[in-house]
Amino acid sequence: AQKIYDFIWDTYCDWYIEMTKARLQGEDPAAKEQAQRVLCYVLTETLKLLHPFMPFLTEELWQDLAPRKAGESIMVQPMPRPGEADRALLARFDLARETISGVRNIRKQRNLPQRENLRLEVIADENYPAEYEPVIRKMANLEAVERVTQKDASAAGFIVKTTQYFVPL
Repeated sequence: AQKIYDFIWDTYCDWYIEMTKARLQGEDPAAKEQAQRVLCYVLTETLKLLHPFMPFLTEELWQDLAPRKAGESIMVQPMPRPGEADRALLARFDLARETISGVRNIRKQRNLPQRENLRLEVIADENYPAEYEPVIRKMANLEAVERVTQKDASAAGFIVKTTQYFVPL
């Protein structure tokens, strides 16, 4: 039950919903619809996992997610089956998540408001998740991510694996 709880709050709510907000609020109807479908699918499957622990609540939520036939219940739905995970993709995203957390920690340590746009400098190497740069910019509220070759002396820094990051102050 604790792993399901952690997944719902840490992965689904804190990260996935935040990442999909741009698609949900964007102009592309196909991207918006796809994001809504994935959000609903994950929530539905998670409710099935949670049902043995919270039957009344999960039944109510499941009934409200989509039109149901009379007598249809989450209680008799098949449990989700685990699939193959793309371990490389997950590892690359973890690097992006740690980068976002690093910027957020600097904000917290230096009392920098979340609404203030910052610039992030990076000495990029093979562990820099460049493919997630738009997500990093959005979720860390960055105006830019710039590749540099050396640290600015006045910048606050952190390291994710072997990649060095700096926030000029």
